[in-house]
Amino acid sequence: MIVECHFAPLGSDNSMHFMSFGENLMGRLVTNWIGNDGWMLKFDASHRVLAERINLSSVLVQKEILGGHGVGGDTVVGRAEVVNKFVDDGNHFVDLVTWTENLSGQVWQTAAVTVQLPIREDGDN
Repeated sequence: MIVECHFAPLGSDNSMHFMSFGENLMGRLVTNWIGNDGWMLKFDASHRVLAERINLSSVLVQKEILGGHGVGGDTVVGRAEVVNKFVDDGNHFVDLVTWTENLSGQVWQTAAVTVQLPIREDGDN
């Protein structure tokens, strides 16, 4: 993004990754996972990692949480974890926590996500 270049120190390529970069990465991760027949119902992203998003059994608890914006030039990875599955009125839903992290495992951004998944025709739900 051009705004990222604007905030880089003069003569440096160490720009910041703003929210839109992380949101796009996490959103693509989720929509690729749910496929063409799934539906994203909630995507609540933040550059602050909020405690209520982290299930205590989640692998996210074990990570170093930086929050804020990442540094340009770092490799960024999107990760997600299923934290809840439920059925409501015959529809199947999954709650996820998704985040961006660098190769050292430091977390920058998180999102709380709820998706609706299609019912499999083979009978396994």
